[in-house]
This record gives sequence, structure tokens and C-alpha cells, in this order.
Amino acid sequence: MSTPKIIGQLVIVAYKARYLPEREVIGKQDPFVIFRIGEAIERTKTDIRGGQHPVWDDQVTLPIPEKKDKVVVQVYDEDGKRQELISECELDISKVLVEGEEDSMSM
Repeated sequence: MSTPKIIGQLVIVAYKARYLPEREVIGKQDPFVIFRIGEAIERTKTDIRGGQHPVWDDQVTLPIPEKKDKVVVQVYDEDGKRQELISECELDISKVLVEGEEDSMSM
């Protein structure tokens, strides 16, 4: 299996989330975000006690493999040794690949 050709870099700023589902029974959840394009994975810092309205203001950079136009976005609660999925979506970045920039996208 050959390594896919990299056609560029995608810079993502995870600024904040609002109204995340609550996964903690006691206390506030500690959310962080994982971004994935193909085999490349990056994550944000954890907003300790960020709860349902975390603010990360964190930047990640992912290589864009040829023929990949989707970013998988997953928000997890970091809780000691286990990480519980809070929410996830897939973002279509085909417009970004053509036009070169997108101001914001909602999950």
C-alpha cells in the first residue's frame, strides 16, 4: 500500500463549543477535540471543567491527502484513564480545498 500524496495543510482553530451533551453524572466534563483526515490525527488541549460550553482557542494543523475532502471531528470527555465520546460529526472541506479559506463551520 502506497502513502497517499499530500496536497496541502489544513489549519483548524477549535475555538469553543456550546450546549454539548452532558456525560458526567457528578462534576463537569473535561472536553477536548480530535480532528482526523485520513490517517492523520491531531487533538486540542483539554478544557478542564469546561462542561457543556468549553473554550479551547487551540490550533491544529493536518496534512491533506489527495482525494480526501472530509474531516472527522470528535469531542471527548477526558476522565483519568478513560475518554468518553461526547459528540462527533464529519465536515466537508471540499469548498476549502477549492477556495482556500473558510471562516467558520458548525458541527
